[in-house]
Amino acid sequence: MQADFLRKVYPGVQPAYHMNKQHWNSVYPDTLPEEELRAMLDDSYRLTQPAAQKQRAAAPKAATAKKAAAPAKEKQWQVYLLRCADDTLYTGIALDVAKRAAAHNAGRGAKYTRSRRPVTVLYTESCTGKSAALQREAAIKKLPRAQKLALANGAAQ
Repeated sequence: MQADFLRKVYPGVQPAYHMNKQHWNSVYPDTLPEEELRAMLDDSYRLTQPAAQKQRAAAPKAATAKKAAAPAKEKQWQVYLLRCADDTLYTGIALDVAKRAAAHNAGRGAKYTRSRRPVTVLYTESCTGKSAALQREAAIKKLPRAQKLALANGAAQ
């Protein structure tokens, strides 16, 4: 078998570099029967082809199809600022701030707030997505305490 033939029949076949070298086999195409060589190459190609080329399930489930047909609803993430019992401030993000504040007060929230209960919500701010909320949370956490309180007081007025 010629190398050109192998490249045409098995495009993109590359050595399996992810395998340990002690498991590599040296194969000389001219020394094996064609059927055996084809079987080896088929197995190798099937096992090492890129994930995008691997076969997927033919038909999606009915529930999945309904979800795909429904319009995508953007989740409204919120950044919140809490005042703890020891007068410290805590910043976080949540989809439902009231539920998250209740979790903090029940001791199921962040470790920081568990020993500083009860907590009260000082400020909330809506964001378009989780990524935006995380970025805004990081920005608020960098603010000095006075600016955090001014932010909360500005929202209260």
